[in-house]
Amino acid sequence: MAKLHRRLRSKKGKRRYYYTIRTRGGSEFGGGWNREEAQELVDHYSALERKQRHGIPLPSKSDWTLEDLKKRDLDLAHRDGQEIASRERRWKMILGALGPMTLIDEITAARIGDFTRRRLQSAGVATVRRDRSVLANALARARDPESGSGFEGDPFKGLDSMADQERRARKKTPIFRPETVDAVLAAAWKLAAEQPSHVRPGEWRQNAAILELIYLTSSRESQVRELRRDQLREHPSQPRRLVLWFPAHKRGEERLFDFEGRLRKILEGIPDDGSGWFFRSARADGPRDNFRRFLRLVLKRAKVPGLTLRALRKSKASGELAAGTHPADVARDLGHRRLTTTLEWYAEIFPAVSQARRPPSPRQSPERSPKGHKRTASARPGQANSRGNRKTRARA
Repeated sequence: MAKLHRRLRSKKGKRRYYYTIRTRGGSEFGGGWNREEAQELVDHYSALERKQRHGIPLPSKSDWTLEDLKKRDLDLAHRDGQEIASRERRWKMILGALGPMTLIDEITAARIGDFTRRRLQSAGVATVRRDRSVLANALARARDPESGSGFEGDPFKGLDSMADQERRARKKTPIFRPETVDAVLAAAWKLAAEQPSHVRPGEWRQNAAILELIYLTSSRESQVRELRRDQLREHPSQPRRLVLWFPAHKRGEERLFDFEGRLRKILEGIPDDGSGWFFRSARADGPRDNFRRFLRLVLKRAKVPGLTLRALRKSKASGELAAGTHPADVARDLGHRRLTTTLEWYAEIFPAVSQARRPPSPRQSPERSPKGHKRTASARPGQANSRGNRKTRARA
């Protein structure tokens, strides 16, 4: 019969018990922190052992826990040279919600749905979606027979990908005026100059640089944090023109920014450590930084609550549209492949600007020509409308 065992874990002075299940064959599985859930697993394995005694073989189960899955995922990320600081933060939330000793075979769609609902109470849709994608990708790699995990399930099958929900949430991102953003950036550089002694030297200065580069280049956080020094290159058609190059993101376009002015001053002020990255936190073996804590201190000093990194990108594009910049230029800076994407995201914010750039709608009210004749919006200049063409054919 399967038996329940209580284990003690002490971490940072905190004592906490968790439960494991030891089967009749000697295998031991993690049951998690909850005694009731662990007891259900004991009853489950006991029933399977009774069936085995009657000639029914036990099904093959994976003995991997979420802790084992996390270690393998971080090892693969380290091997491939990927940024692991944000990945560790996401794994911390996953393990805190599902339990580090939980078997990956016991992860169901219901538990993922419960994790999603609880996580949405304290985080945005995009953050929760990225947390789920880290777990889904790790489980997909565990299904590979070469991994040796024995895992064959897919708890994400049939679940909503949250893509539409994230799209609706992004449209609700607040927009801040340029003078408000300038006050936040000034507070960031002032706070960086007052960096306390217990913080790693130069860390807050790099955080202030990341914050301003996100705004100057209308970039996403990952595009700036993973900025490499070889992205400073000559313009493809103008050899003597130095630009900062950003690769295409998802289905977007490449972006180029002139390496001059404030952009040049910020990047030249970052010391070169020989790693090829501008910021140390982007390295696979780089130290974990306190960027989120730094941002909270900056917003508290500037008295601007609610400003996020996505709001910086959206505020920059909105300010350029309000200043009269053509939407095609704004779309190029944002990396949008199609102009309609830019108009879709910013039409409700600046309806006058976007409406002036859109082609006339065929359902608009008829306009009067200089001679006083009516002409529908769908008729082209110098061409009669469909009703006029029918009358002309009738006379002929």
